Amino acid sequence: MEDKKNSESERRQYIRLDSVLPVEFMLVEKQTSQLLSVPLQGFTSNISKGGICLTANNLSAVLAHQIKAGRAKIDLEIEIPLLAQRIKARTNLAWIKEIDPGKGKYLFGLSYEIIDPKANS
Repeated sequence: MEDKKNSESERRQYIRLDSVLPVEFMLVEKQTSQLLSVPLQGFTSNISKGGICLTANNLSAVLAHQIKAGRAKIDLEIEIPLLAQRIKARTNLAWIKEIDPGKGKYLFGLSYEIIDPKANS
């Protein structure tokens, strides 16, 4: 079991911050940047300089399909306590996991495409 933990930490490129923070996100069409959804609510599972793990509840099957099919990017607004402004980022899907089949609860592994370097540090 220890070997698995060591190999996981060794392949991580960035330190991870395990904090639960509120996130507002929207799906954006990959080619045209046209909005595919209204603002949705989610939470971070962990955050790093390279990306974020997003937990989404009650995601519709239609939107989940758009993400799984690779047709959408995800725009985030992360609310961090003590900061006056939200951190905005455009992300690409690295992986997806349905954690409550049929209930619309998903985990998304997202990599940053666009994020302010100052906010990212």
